[in-house]
Amino acid sequence: MNTPHQVITGALNRGENVYATGSVEGATFIVCAVGSDVVILGADFSRVQIIPGCSHHSEQLVTSVSCCQDSGKIAATYGNIIRVFEPTNVAAERGKPYFNYQWVETQCFTVKEQVNAVLWNMDGLRMTVVIGDELFLYQHRSLSCMTRSGSSVPVMFCIAEDEQSQDACNWDIVWSVQLAQRPKYIKFSTDGTFLAVAGENDYLVKIFYQESSEHDTREQLSFGFVTLHHPAPVRGLEWRRTGRYMPRKCIQAVLMTWCEDNTSRIWKETPPPELAMIDLSGDGGEPSWEKNRPRKFFGKHFRVKKTRNKIINKLKGIVPEKKRRGEEPPHALGLRAQIGKSPSFSDLQAMHHAYTNIQFHLAATINAETDCMLVPSMENGGVLQKPLCVHWLNNKELVFSIGAEKLLAEALISESDPSRRSANVSPCENTESEHSPSSPNFQLERGECATNAFGSVCSDTPSSKDILDVKLEILLRQWTRSNDILFTVHPVDGSLLTWTVEWLDDLHRQPIVSFTSRFPSAFPITDASSLHPTLNTFNPHEPMYVDVLRRDDGRDGDAELPLNDRMLERRVSNTIHVLTNHENGSLNLWHMVVDENSNFTIILNITHMSRMCGHRFQINQVVAHPVLPLLLTTSKFRTSEPFENAEKRALSEVILWKISPVGPLCKSGGVKELARVASPFLTGFDCLGWIPVILPSCTLGTVCNSPSSCFIASDGRNLVIYQAVVDARGLLAEIYNSTRQSESFNDEYVPFTPLFLYCNNSVRNFSMAATPTVQKPPNVGLLQQFNVVSTQSTAKPGCVLEVGKIVDAVSSKSQLILLHIFPERLVIEDADTVREDGQSRMGSVVDRSKAVVFNDRYFVVMVERGPHYESFIMYSLVISSHYPQPIPHFG
Repeated sequence: MNTPHQVITGALNRGENVYATGSVEGATFIVCAVGSDVVILGADFSRVQIIPGCSHHSEQLVTSVSCCQDSGKIAATYGNIIRVFEPTNVAAERGKPYFNYQWVETQCFTVKEQVNAVLWNMDGLRMTVVIGDELFLYQHRSLSCMTRSGSSVPVMFCIAEDEQSQDACNWDIVWSVQLAQRPKYIKFSTDGTFLAVAGENDYLVKIFYQESSEHDTREQLSFGFVTLHHPAPVRGLEWRRTGRYMPRKCIQAVLMTWCEDNTSRIWKETPPPELAMIDLSGDGGEPSWEKNRPRKFFGKHFRVKKTRNKIINKLKGIVPEKKRRGEEPPHALGLRAQIGKSPSFSDLQAMHHAYTNIQFHLAATINAETDCMLVPSMENGGVLQKPLCVHWLNNKELVFSIGAEKLLAEALISESDPSRRSANVSPCENTESEHSPSSPNFQLERGECATNAFGSVCSDTPSSKDILDVKLEILLRQWTRSNDILFTVHPVDGSLLTWTVEWLDDLHRQPIVSFTSRFPSAFPITDASSLHPTLNTFNPHEPMYVDVLRRDDGRDGDAELPLNDRMLERRVSNTIHVLTNHENGSLNLWHMVVDENSNFTIILNITHMSRMCGHRFQINQVVAHPVLPLLLTTSKFRTSEPFENAEKRALSEVILWKISPVGPLCKSGGVKELARVASPFLTGFDCLGWIPVILPSCTLGTVCNSPSSCFIASDGRNLVIYQAVVDARGLLAEIYNSTRQSESFNDEYVPFTPLFLYCNNSVRNFSMAATPTVQKPPNVGLLQQFNVVSTQSTAKPGCVLEVGKIVDAVSSKSQLILLHIFPERLVIEDADTVREDGQSRMGSVVDRSKAVVFNDRYFVVMVERGPHYESFIMYSLVISSHYPQPIPHFG
């Protein structure tokens, strides 16, 4: 069977929540909204599954997607339809030995209006739906029944007549609120305790939290909120991750917000007064009055207990799973012990109190002008400049998760080998090791705390629990003592900047932010300038305990080796994957290398790994250039239903590709996306064709040394003339820099050869001249001189310029069925012209790549089909170039 050389999945839809990351049994996956399909990728961008659009409804765009971090559930919205997918195990395939999951649809229900966003919470038992300016919190009926257990409230049942009603009956609306405006930025904290919401151009961020108890017998829950005021419109927000192994409310929540004033603000949850009385850092011990008092539900011992219970619940969910595999069908779906295995649900059962007196305070700020070293200023930002968005590296979450997974692996080894349970060790050895110069987690990784003395986590013996308490306390204390790492991609020059935040989790010290490092030109300028504020970091490797499960299942080829020794020698991987989303819909995967002995606190390098791009819809046309290695493809979304905010959606698009050879000596070739032009109209790019000409680079000024060509496309009413540039790195950089300059223009000029287009139709008595005129005032910059209509984000991007338009060339009552362009010299012989440029009369392409001054005529042929007739129309198009003219230089 021949495998394809290249598979292009497609670009993301436009929106804020069009991709998400999740995990199923420790394996990370990425879910993308591509047209009307849901695309599931692995951690390395390998294709796992493509779920097509609704088959029982008319085709609709996927407006948002959301993933569960532990159960692996996926929610996708199609207009007012919400579809829920759940993972199931499939047979192992060769080449895919580890990620053996497929998602199937388990629920589908309809709401009253179009859904803007959907977010999972409580590991798939709660779902927040955004409809217009309203928020609705849906709760699964199974969770509602569990919270009503032990109360006098009767359990409600419903009998559904069809499948649609049955799916809708599984969910209850337990809370709703109407906001002042439609929310644009909405995110849950990692533990699902807080929900941050902000609208477009909003100066406020509202953080909602549940006031009523989880076991409240009322059908409707009560939520309160706190407001975070900002001096400028908010442009995004991001919670610090705590990981799926950290219980709820163990660590204070921290929120990062970005504003138009290029300042990132860190907001931290204010701890309650009783928690502040205890020194959680472990430096000063406990107050004397607390030693003789009974333990309350706060303090570091309660944190250790909650974390231990969560790891125990996780382990108890893994071990019986292996024993039940022979009893349950391999494709079992539904909740299937999800409630018992869910860590969030375990926290829900253990917490009977409500959250009251929630407050957030401003802990630190990062300003683009005062806190960014050795980078260009952002004060004179132009219309193309993005605000500075600082992100969490989540290094603490990575270290804590790896430490918890190591404890799970050690416990699974003890479960599989009963002889290891009899060994014992003094907890004092672990306590002494935490004061060594090296990190405590590094001590655990090296095995200085003997794992054969770990005992069974599932065991109830006091010694095993004491040892687990010591190890968990080391992890929690390391979280409190270690620093948080922040990073950003500078939108002006593409530098990677990092900061260190000290004492963020210390209750008795003020957090301090210090600039750490700068990696110049880490990102291409086109990638940095088109970067979307949303950014994700994750550990691409599987948990350590997965090897133990494979060995017990017989899937590990090294099962005969001593797994315990191999696990202890295994080092924490020094890589982090970064996901970035860009304006053109491309999704990029970056490989960030960190120092392996720094606990993810020192970044060494970042490189590009893979890019997801291409058409969102079915391809309609493929038109290759007759000479240059360029390719044009068009696609459109075919539907008869109206769209909300249709002007903001890309319903049809044309993509400019560059073709590279593929052979025995060049296996990395193929097609590469250079630029794309989107149209909000369904009739956009119905017909298009190349103009057989190769233009010189002087038509683009001295900042660009690249050949170019032209093509004509129809947008339903007009014929638009575009200029396709192969390598536009210099041109785009110069245009972007020119928008950042002040209005005080200088008198310096660079030579520019104006390109003239003349078009007339003697049949319709119509004439048109589309020229970048040379009589422009001296204060007209490159952005006005070159009308860039494409979006692009690659290391070597191209671009598409709009250079002219034939207005009302296509009748609204007719259909354009043919568009063809050919040079005049094919039909009219001119001996002088042949001798001048040295080209034969029958040449199909006019090569002007080495000419500065030229004047060529082309014929544009159109065939229209009307209701009662077919018409043949021909235009005469003249492309000419004059001697260089000066334009302003903003270098």
